Formats: sequence, C-alpha cells, structure tokens
Amino acid sequence: MGLDFPAAWNEQIRHVLVEFVDRHNPVMMEIEAVTLPEHRQLLHTINVSEVTDQHALHSSPNQLQVVLVMQKDEEALILPLVLLIYEGGIGIRNMDDISKTLAIKRWWRFRTNQSLWADFMKAKYCHRAHPSVKAWTFGNSQAWKFMVNAREVAEPNIFWKINSGSCNMWWDNWCEKGPLANLFPDHVHNNAAKVMDYIDVGNWNMNKLRENLPEHVVLYIANIPIGDANDNDYAVWNITQDGQYTNSSAWQSIREVRQKDGILSKVWHKCLTFKISFLTWRMMLKKLPFDEVLQRFGNPMDTKCLCCTIPQNESIQHVFSDSEMAKHIWNYFGNPLGINHQGGNIRILFNAW
Repeated sequence: MGLDFPAAWNEQIRHVLVEFVDRHNPVMMEIEAVTLPEHRQLLHTINVSEVTDQHALHSSPNQLQVVLVMQKDEEALILPLVLLIYEGGIGIRNMDDISKTLAIKRWWRFRTNQSLWADFMKAKYCHRAHPSVKAWTFGNSQAWKFMVNAREVAEPNIFWKINSGSCNMWWDNWCEKGPLANLFPDHVHNNAAKVMDYIDVGNWNMNKLRENLPEHVVLYIANIPIGDANDNDYAVWNITQDGQYTNSSAWQSIREVRQKDGILSKVWHKCLTFKISFLTWRMMLKKLPFDEVLQRFGNPMDTKCLCCTIPQNESIQHVFSDSEMAKHIWNYFGNPLGINHQGGNIRILFNAW
C-alpha cells in the first residue's frame, strides 16, 4: 500500500525522476512498454505514491507498465574484458585486482623487510599488538587500512624459517600449520613470546614446549629444523617455488579464475589482426549492437537483414551463420577444408574452422 504524499512532493519527485532518466538513459535505466523518446512524457504520468513501497513501478492492467532499473549488472559487462585470453577474455587486468596485489606486496615488505618505513609503521600501529591481529580503527591512515585488508590474503602465505628464533612464537606461521594462537584459541599464552624462548643451545626445549602445547604438537615441532643462531629468521612466500614474493603469484591468488575456453582462446591468433580478433570475440559473446542485444538495454528495434531475398530478423546467429550471404561464404571457404555448413550454431562452426 502506497504512502500519501502532498501534491507538491509528487511534483518534486517526478521532476527528479525525469532528470535521472536524462542523465542515465539508456544504460542505467530500462523503461518497458514505451519507446525511449517518450520517456519524459511517461514519467509525468507516474503516481509517486505507488513508488515508495518497492524499487519498481507496477501499474494496473489498464495503465502503462513501467519498471525503473536503477543499475545494470556491472560484473556481467566488465568480467569478459578482464579474463585471461585462454579463459575467454581479452587479457586486460582488473584494476581492483592490481590495487589489491600492490597492497599485498606492501604487506609483505612490511612484515619481512627491515626498513625505516616498516619500523615506523610497526611502532605507530603495532606497538601493543602483533601485526597479524591488529585491526584498523577510525583515525588510522588509509595506507594502513589497505594493508589490513590485504592481510587476509597475504598472511596465510607467509611462512617463517627458524634460525635464531626471532619470530613470534604464537602469532607467526613458523610451523606450517598457521599461528599457534589460532590453533589453540583457548590457551593462555604470552603474546610477546619468541620462538627463541623455546630453544636451548640450538635444540628445542622439549620440557618447556610440553608445558604449553599438547604432546602431538610438541612431537611435530621437534622435527622442525633450526638454522644458524647467528642469522635472523626469514620469511618464505609459500605459493612460489623459490619462496620469493612476486606480484604475479599474488595476483593469481586473488583473481577470479575461470575454466579454459577452448573456442575463444583460438580467436587471438598471431596471424590475425587485432581488429578481426576483437570483432570475432564480440560476436561470440554477443557484444555487437544487434536487436537481440539492444533489447537488454531497453531499446527494442525491429531490424531486418537486407542481404537476404526475404528479409529476416537481424540477429548475430542470422548474420554470421544462417543468412544467404553467410552460407555462401561458409561453403566457399569451408568445403575445401571439409567443413560442412548446415546453418548450425556459430560457436560450433568456429570450433570446426
């Protein structure tokens, strides 16, 4: 049931709707049952009291039906562009993924490098808490906020090799099972304890370990080698073979991975120009401005193929496969190669080619 608004409010909201359509049409708004040039007159017929209950307007059977869609699905539009070529994209890197990758790199340097910047950040934000558990609070810098957001991905991939035992006993991942504090959340421990506190003359202090950890964990730790006590512990990036951090490995860990597309990956052939490959890619994903595509943006058209003796609806399938001209071209070039064109699906034809 709608809310009752004063007439002045109705007029003001109606004016805002008209301005919104002018700025965003046709990408951000669909208007059903009307053509685009008439959208201004249509909005002046809206009863604003019926708008407030839902995000769309549903009129009675005797009235025009209008559905205002405030935004399109951006993911469906952008995702095909940012996939790798062998996954059906064009190889453009997602800027959001790049930003996250660089934040992960910053966290890696913050945790592993000895530098003036790292010492400053630790002294400013982590003087009372370990970096792996320190939260972002209001008033902290945006740089620290981005680093904390990247920590969720970066920290599980950082593994510490023991030398002198300088890393944290409970919060650093030095036993390949994750921080001990997470494995035993109910255990009371000293957050500032170092691994060196549990080492005695280059060997594990078994008695002290048994005082704080279960027997099966103690036996597991006893098999962890201890390096040179004169060297500091060092970090290893778990997802690379040599243990060195790379932006490529970090990017691979956060990006959305899709299954390999055997057909679209063949579009980008080195003997084809980019223009032809890009046109083919758009055709396969239905990104060309044909009637069937434009209808999704609230711009219906009734176009006919002028290349046919009997004009038919101009669709991607028709123009590139089923039309008289398309069949002639497919038969001319396909028959010598043993490709029998019977007006089948365009993807199947391209795969055969």
